[in-house]
Amino acid sequence: MKLERLLSILIVLLNRRQVMAKELADQFEVSIRTIYRDIETLNMAGIPIMTQQGANGGIRIMDGYKLERNVLTYDELASILTALQSLSTAHTLNQQPMLAEKLQMLVPEAQGESLAMHLQRFRIDLSTWGKYPFLEHHLSLLKQAVEEDLVIQFQYVDANGSVTQRNVHAYTLLLKSQQWYLYAYCTTRSDFRLFKLFRMKNIQLLERQFDRNAFTDEADTDAALNWLSLSQPWNNWTAPENTTEIVLSFEESAKSMAEERFGVEALVPQSNGTYQVTAAFPQDRWLESFILGYGPYVEVVSPPHLRDRIKALIEKMAAKYRV
Repeated sequence: MKLERLLSILIVLLNRRQVMAKELADQFEVSIRTIYRDIETLNMAGIPIMTQQGANGGIRIMDGYKLERNVLTYDELASILTALQSLSTAHTLNQQPMLAEKLQMLVPEAQGESLAMHLQRFRIDLSTWGKYPFLEHHLSLLKQAVEEDLVIQFQYVDANGSVTQRNVHAYTLLLKSQQWYLYAYCTTRSDFRLFKLFRMKNIQLLERQFDRNAFTDEADTDAALNWLSLSQPWNNWTAPENTTEIVLSFEESAKSMAEERFGVEALVPQSNGTYQVTAAFPQDRWLESFILGYGPYVEVVSPPHLRDRIKALIEKMAAKYRV
């Protein structure tokens, strides 16, 4: 979200001699403080942007600076535009269509038709199956909180149904496997947490900001820096030390479902007509639901403790239907 805004601000400044910070803030629906922070980011990237106070003041790029058309290669532009198209399917709270149109202006006219054909060949759809009316509203609130460093308050319902009141410092919005998450510092737990958006309710923006560079002790600082590093918590979900290798046996009737989930080459035919799949997953309640979702057409071969857990769940389910 910030990257698209930075590119849009840069293009606005290239096309206009001078613009007011408030005008940019209104256009991109952020605070003036956020705009000045974006300008600082662009300056650090080597783009000479000047700010001038007063009645005739504003924000402008230093005279003589130009963004050459060949600053990006054709393949780089095509990749960026494909990514913008995919982002636009994730939610509607963005300026990707406007930004995509502006970026296409950097493509030489002779390559315009070729680019259009490229964008038709590759499509990435990040939208979920089904419609969720509250999703756009919640994303709008969290987007504002992340961009303006706001403290937010909400109720969180965990997997066991327990409801807790949380006050958090909103750091990062994450889209992973068609699910939105908020990575934030929870003042209730005095630690960083990952909150699933679908488990948040009664979200409220509080009228105060936090300093994302200020922490109470060294442990907090290390935790905060972790979200910027390559070992981000959402990437660690699939790390070998956090996963369990499981072997599943699928009946012939479920072969196509298994192929769609694991890939054709992952299925190993067995002498009894079944197909075995070996995969690594984080072992939690999601994994149990995932396996049960295949109904009677799958069997857990290993590990034994997971097999026993699935067996116990099936027996508990069966007991509910006994007359």
